[in-house]
Amino acid sequence: ESNNEGIRQFSFSGCPPSFGQDNNFSDCAKWTNDAVKNILENSDILNIVVGYRYSSNLFGRNIKANTKSSPFTTVDDLTRAKIVASFDNMVATLAEHKSNVYIIKPFPDLPQDIAKMIRRSYKNSSDVLNISALDKNSYLERNQYILNHFETINYPSNVRFIDPLPHFCSATECWAVKDGIPLYFDSNHPTPVAMSLVVNDFLN
Repeated sequence: ESNNEGIRQFSFSGCPPSFGQDNNFSDCAKWTNDAVKNILENSDILNIVVGYRYSSNLFGRNIKANTKSSPFTTVDDLTRAKIVASFDNMVATLAEHKSNVYIIKPFPDLPQDIAKMIRRSYKNSSDVLNISALDKNSYLERNQYILNHFETINYPSNVRFIDPLPHFCSATECWAVKDGIPLYFDSNHPTPVAMSLVVNDFLN
C-alpha cells in the first residue's frame, strides 16, 4: 500500500491451461484468452505468478493421492499435449511483454479433505499438530510428467520457478498440518498462512 502497489487475481475453478485454443477446447478457453489479453494490455501489470492444478488437468482428479493407483488417467494424449503447449505458449507470451513470470510448481494433493484428517487424528488420539498426508514419493510420482517438463523446457530468462515443496514436505512425507498450522482449506487449496510461506520465498 505504501508503494501504491496491488494484486489482480485471475482465477477460474478447474481450468486447464487453454491459451490460444478455441472456445470448445475447455469451459475456460475464452476466459483464459480474455484474461491474458487483459494482462497484456495493462501496462501497470509487470510481474505475473502462474499456477495450475497441473496433474489434475493432465491426468484427471487424484482420488487417492497416496496409492499406487494414482494418477487416474481420464485425459487422452492429444489433449494432454495441447494443454502443455497452451501453458508454454502462455508463459512465453507473458514473458515477452512483462518483467517477470513466476511459475508455481505443483502443490501436493491431500488424499481427503483436511477436516476429515484432523477429526480422524483427534479420534485416534494421534498428533493433531503434525498430520502426515502422504509420502513424498507419491507426490513425485503423481507430478512426474509436469516436473520433468519443467526441468527440460527452455523458457525465457525472465521466467522463474517457485517451489512450494519445502514448506509442505520433508524428505519423506508431505503434511496436511505442520507445527499446528493447517496447510489446506480442503484437499487441494492452500491456506493463506501456507501461501504466505511460499510467497515470502520469491519476495526475498
